Amino acid sequence: MKGENALRQIKKTAIVGLLFSGLVLLSACKKDVQIFEKKPITEAVEVDASEMERDKFYVKNGTKFSKVYLPGGNAKNEARNLNKARVLYFLNDEPMVPTHYKGEVITYKSATTDLYKEGLTLERYKDIGYSIGVFGGTIGDDGFLHISIKDNVVPGSDASAAFAKSQIDEVRIVSIGGMATKDIVDTDCGVLLGLEKDKSYTVEFYLGTYYYQYTFVADTHFLQAYEYYSYGSAEIKDTKLSYMSFTTPTDLKSGYYNVSGTGVFLYHAYEKGNVPEDENLNESYYQNERDQILQFTRQYNLSVPIETKDMYVEVTYGGVSDDEDVGYNIGGYLISPEGDLYDMTISAEQSTMTASLTTAMPGDWTICIFPRSLQISKLTTDTNEPTEEATQIEEEYVVEEGKDYVAVYADITGDGDVYGAVVAEDGRTYVMETVTEKTSDKQKHRYLVYRFPHINAGNYKIVFYYFKSESDVTNISVREYDPTTNELK
Repeated sequence: MKGENALRQIKKTAIVGLLFSGLVLLSACKKDVQIFEKKPITEAVEVDASEMERDKFYVKNGTKFSKVYLPGGNAKNEARNLNKARVLYFLNDEPMVPTHYKGEVITYKSATTDLYKEGLTLERYKDIGYSIGVFGGTIGDDGFLHISIKDNVVPGSDASAAFAKSQIDEVRIVSIGGMATKDIVDTDCGVLLGLEKDKSYTVEFYLGTYYYQYTFVADTHFLQAYEYYSYGSAEIKDTKLSYMSFTTPTDLKSGYYNVSGTGVFLYHAYEKGNVPEDENLNESYYQNERDQILQFTRQYNLSVPIETKDMYVEVTYGGVSDDEDVGYNIGGYLISPEGDLYDMTISAEQSTMTASLTTAMPGDWTICIFPRSLQISKLTTDTNEPTEEATQIEEEYVVEEGKDYVAVYADITGDGDVYGAVVAEDGRTYVMETVTEKTSDKQKHRYLVYRFPHINAGNYKIVFYYFKSESDVTNISVREYDPTTNELK
């Protein structure tokens, strides 16, 4: 019996020991899990060159690299032109955006050289401030902002929580904080502007015919597509560190940039440590909208010699020659000689884009088409008679052999508008500049001139259009000029 009791005691001790050992092991395992548990990334992470992932863009700061970050929004692919309907937004994830400074580079590591063939784009975004978490809506005939809960509400925002139980997808927002939505919405991107960060606003809206009044918090930080830049293979360089590099242009403005649709970085146009407190993230790079449009469109020139009634322009298009342009927006603009923009109307059924003007001013007009690879099969214009009967003068000018620093010149009498141009054999038109000067006796002197740094051999026409009752053209001549001073000889 004593032996059996001893044996039972040994077994009991052994079992307790095993159980105790198991508890120790489980505790140790649990502790190990806690030590190696991966925490979610909440801010931009800097890595060494060897740690960069393939086929991802990084911004380099010193010896470290940070991957660009793509927040929420409707800009989930690479832009092929400027589209102000594209927005990005932040809730609590803005620290994920890496910072980039003047003089540094954008890097890209890959097993292919596709980046050389495709180049890269920088789509700049304007900081349009905080708003309630809705975007992409449109103003309806009722004057209200129409949005889709499924497509136009920011997940995780206060607005999302308010609409979570709705069985109706379409919302018609009447007002916010007593302001009519039609008065404060950006009609390009559907974001309500001018709200204060984290401030609560009373929002009036309809779900179907049901009226509601809720309090929403302006908790969403929005960015809107603002400018567009495209760079080819010439700007992309190989390095001996196994990545390609793109040096950020020295004249780039401070702001948010999306690299080829893959992610955003915040660029400071200053060296690290020298960023001013009053830095402007929204300062425009382009002088006007015309200059910006020319960056992402293909252009055709249209010369209008005199003021004309009822000008009609029609462009017939086909497919795209670049596969990457498939599925992207098709469009066009007509730009006047003074830089005024006119949207062209698209007919997808007829594959045409058109523009109609009641009156077209004289000068060189520009037809801008996007995307650039869109195939144009026909371009036609039609006009009625000029607004007034105009005088036309045309002279032949033969250049036997190429010459340098040649100017075509004519004096203007009277105060009316005069259109002058030099037309080459291939139809290329060089519009003459109107210059107004004061003579030594303080009289006004007007003349037309076009300076050719070099003019090729060939037959040219010098043409003028004007109204005889207002002006006249005299002393038509071809002269040399001094290239250092531009003075005529």
